[in-house]
Amino acid sequence: MQRQGRLLRSMARWFSVVPPSHSFVSVADIRCTYSFDEKRRPTGQINYDRAGNVLSKSSLEYREDSVGNGLEKKVFIGDMKSEPPREKLALTSLRTITYY
Repeated sequence: MQRQGRLLRSMARWFSVVPPSHSFVSVADIRCTYSFDEKRRPTGQINYDRAGNVLSKSSLEYREDSVGNGLEKKVFIGDMKSEPPREKLALTSLRTITYY
């Protein structure tokens, strides 16, 4: 789901998720894979269950000005219920910079 640039680094880790009731009877193991761009900004995350099935995906896009300062960040969330899975724009952050 990475939209631009190249995958510079990817890492994965397992962790346990405790349900909101804080009951330790039903704990799910999830593996998260993260990707980053050359500026070490996050570009994506994929969450897997113990069997390797994709639970959720998200990706981020960045737009910079001619100086290299960030102007826009878009967050996309994978719609895992659609067939085939599609990305939906979830959030756009904009920034205006005035140079003197």
